[in-house]
Amino acid sequence: MLFNDIREFTAISEHSDAQSVVDFLNSYFSRMGNEIISEDGHIDKFIGDAMMAIFGAFKNLENHPANAIRAAIKMLAVLEKIDTEGIAITKGRLKVGIGLNCGECILGNIGFQNKMDYTLVGDTVNLASRIEGLTKPYRHPLLVSEYVYEAAKDSFLFRKIDNVRVKGKNEPVGIYAVYSGFYGKTGNILRKGAISSLPSVASLLVDRKTLINYNKGLQVFYMREWKLAKEYFSKALEADKSDYISQLYLERTLGFAKTPPPENWDGVITFGEK
Repeated sequence: MLFNDIREFTAISEHSDAQSVVDFLNSYFSRMGNEIISEDGHIDKFIGDAMMAIFGAFKNLENHPANAIRAAIKMLAVLEKIDTEGIAITKGRLKVGIGLNCGECILGNIGFQNKMDYTLVGDTVNLASRIEGLTKPYRHPLLVSEYVYEAAKDSFLFRKIDNVRVKGKNEPVGIYAVYSGFYGKTGNILRKGAISSLPSVASLLVDRKTLINYNKGLQVFYMREWKLAKEYFSKALEADKSDYISQLYLERTLGFAKTPPPENWDGVITFGEK
């Protein structure tokens, strides 16, 4: 399941005339939809400025989570090519959030006698939508569940972000950021299976030293080794001062160093809103 949503669309609509918004959405959906279809995805529906797509339900794919990730990376890469003339982009450039999840769903006709939709429903769908929403607080455009990660971990570059309990669910789930490659002194190095032909997208590149130190910091963070975690997250930020996730964990570490969590702390972050 793939959910895609435009950031700040309410503000865009408020400051743009209706026809311009319609023209923009048609152009936007065309670009995004073609990338989904190019990876054998099926566009289930448009929800205002959002899109819901399915991989592996209507066509057998060898690894449909990998198809979905490739489609998502392509979608982010073509954002700069979408015509935004005539609409008011309030914060610099067009931004979106994409969330992916995989698992069992119920596929069939939903509705009543006068209006039926052939669609998917179930917990897997709900979680995909919630993960898309988490791209806002974590400030990363492409997040996936631990289930997608397990299915595609050998083909793409991931970073563990958090263990979260989203609204409406009792069981926590791990979420991961997806990257198209590294940057730094060694240049842009793409992992096996990444899409090397795509133009560089800054938000989908991560500094190699930042990622190495972040991963070490995360490991000792969950071991309650606050001093050591602080050192690693600080080193991660030395390599890239703009890395928001490292900054987030550094702040958590400093807070726990002053006021340690209870003994039954499981490291799960609970979100009470969608």
